[in-house]
Amino acid sequence: MEAENSKTNTHKGLVILTIGHFINDVHAAFLPTFTPILMMNLGLSITQASMLTFLSGIINSFMQPLLGYASDQTSRPLMILIGPILAALGASLIPSSPSYALAFFFVGLWAIGSATFHPQGQGSVGHLTTSQNLSFAFSIFSVGGILASALSPLYGAYLYQRLGEAFLPIVTSIPVLLYAMLVFKFLPTIPGKHAYQSSVETKGLKFILHSMKTTFAPYPLP
Repeated sequence: MEAENSKTNTHKGLVILTIGHFINDVHAAFLPTFTPILMMNLGLSITQASMLTFLSGIINSFMQPLLGYASDQTSRPLMILIGPILAALGASLIPSSPSYALAFFFVGLWAIGSATFHPQGQGSVGHLTTSQNLSFAFSIFSVGGILASALSPLYGAYLYQRLGEAFLPIVTSIPVLLYAMLVFKFLPTIPGKHAYQSSVETKGLKFILHSMKTTFAPYPLP
């Protein structure tokens, strides 16, 4: 009976994480979808528009190791909650940007949200399932993100055309709030997750650099 309950909880947790991955990544293509609108409304050049994509890529690339380190310090699902909220808010405000500076801010907010979700989301899959089913669990989790990215431009364009930019943040917040309720009810903590205890007497940036050295041993790192 206990094993059956554990299996049920594992399935629930995986479904919630996959839903979170979908909700987080369904805003992934909002920037390219709304870039022509920004260029028209703000009179942006191709170079200026490209800088927005560059910003999102840089934030996603360099913030995820830091957020992954922070995720290892807690068993509370804070990042899988905060990430989709920031991603939805930032992405939905992009087409209503009144200036290039605010467009930069909204794109940065969306990118931070996306980067916040992924480290803890992926790590939580490993804590929820057994090693025998890990590959299958990761594949299910990945489907949520891949499907969301495929639907993202259609989703963004449909909402914009049907509702306009004013209602976009309100409508996109609804699935995020429903997802947050699921997390609070069924996944208040990550089962089996404990704060990582490093054997190295270093913390913060030094600890991150040490982890990178361990992970990428063949490559010279400071």
